[in-house]
Amino acid sequence: MAEEALFDHYESELRSFLASASRKTAAAMAAIGDETSCRATLESAGDDLSDASGVLKSMVLESKTSGTDQRPRMEARTAAAQAEVDRVKGVSSQPLSKMLCVPPGNSC
Repeated sequence: MAEEALFDHYESELRSFLASASRKTAAAMAAIGDETSCRATLESAGDDLSDASGVLKSMVLESKTSGTDQRPRMEARTAAAQAEVDRVKGVSSQPLSKMLCVPPGNSC
């Protein structure tokens, strides 16, 4: 049961980091034209995504070391978490962020 509680904690942390990254990406898109603010906000979103990836690594390790009765459920939860991280990373992709932060008429 302790494994399950730890895994629940990991999922909660992961959701928090991903929600923060999503909010910051949306804020950066709203800040188009203010290159400094846009880039700083996207950098912060990237930090959140990095933290989310770290939590995901912990989830993978925990699922691999869990008991055989818990493992399939934890692996499924880890796969769902990976899909969510990939989805948020796709929205916050670097090439897109570089285009978004540069005001119209300026070049990178």
